[in-house]
Amino acid sequence: MSDKTANVPKSTRKKTASKTPSKIKKHFRSVIDLGNHWIKAYVEGYDYLREPSWYARCLNNTSDKIPGHVKYIDGIREDLKNTCWLVGTQAARSGSSDLIRLVDDYTGKSSLWLQYFLGALAHLPQVNSEMAFEVTVTCNDVKRHEPVIRKNEGTHKVELAGVPVLVQIKINSVYPEGIAALKSQNLDGAVTICDIGGGNTSITRFFNSELVGEPVVKDFGAEYLIEKITVNSDLKALIKQAPSKDVINRSIETGVKFKKSETGDKTVRSLIL
Repeated sequence: MSDKTANVPKSTRKKTASKTPSKIKKHFRSVIDLGNHWIKAYVEGYDYLREPSWYARCLNNTSDKIPGHVKYIDGIREDLKNTCWLVGTQAARSGSSDLIRLVDDYTGKSSLWLQYFLGALAHLPQVNSEMAFEVTVTCNDVKRHEPVIRKNEGTHKVELAGVPVLVQIKINSVYPEGIAALKSQNLDGAVTICDIGGGNTSITRFFNSELVGEPVVKDFGAEYLIEKITVNSDLKALIKQAPSKDVINRSIETGVKFKKSETGDKTVRSLIL
């Protein structure tokens, strides 16, 4: 499973919420990974953002002050003018009948890219009045998603969690998922990265850091595994209740914990289910 944030400089990762950028800072480098389960983003100077990939259009009585709330005023996306939406935890709590998760939309990683990116920004502890972003994107099936994602380059006049902002976006690169793990290791020769995501699994092959062929994307991911565990009769009998999907999901993300034995070998300690 790849570390999709590994190519972000360590100095960026160590930033804390108390060290937010100056309110007059306008230019930010950022990395965003569009996951079927989670939206992950680094914005220069801020803490790592990780929000569940829920998306919903706003109800009439939705407060514009809550994290993840976006209102589109004007800009190159004429189709979004005078609309508002929620991204993340608050979307799931909104009660909107339009609620979806990215895993539910086959084209969402490109068709909803701007909505998710702006929704992620609406979770920042401080939003400046003018923000220009140079963005590196990772996603599966770059050939299909990149042309649509790049159509969002330009200026967007929006309100993020109630704060008026002029957002400028430049897409520097769109890379296949898994490339961050490759770059962090500086490996030479033949390397294969298997990225197990929420909705699918992608296999990417490299030689001396160059992509070899097209990434292979399989319609199988953690969502399928979670469903199989949930309906497992042996597990139900063991814990004497129906398994919780949320608990299973957190357990898979926690993974297998290791400890060193007296001989120095790594042994499996636990896999919490």
